[in-house]
Amino acid sequence: MARAGGKCTDRLNRRGGTNHNRQAIRLEPKAGESPPPTKNITQTQSRVKGMLLKISIFLVAAGLIKLLVALVMRAKEKRGKA
Repeated sequence: MARAGGKCTDRLNRRGGTNHNRQAIRLEPKAGESPPPTKNITQTQSRVKGMLLKISIFLVAAGLIKLLVALVMRAKEKRGKA
């Protein structure tokens, strides 16, 4: 419900949209109940490996570019003196 001035009088929206009637999250399963599924560790490890591979490729490429620039600058410097 909107009021003049753009402020909302709806209780749910006024409190940031939180629902106070939802159940609390249990940390321990009840007797005879299986625990909640855990995140797949191997999938996380493969993502980390992929990220490390991308970072290492980027760093190697940046190092090669820096080396080439240094060699070109050195060659220009030698040509200018000779």
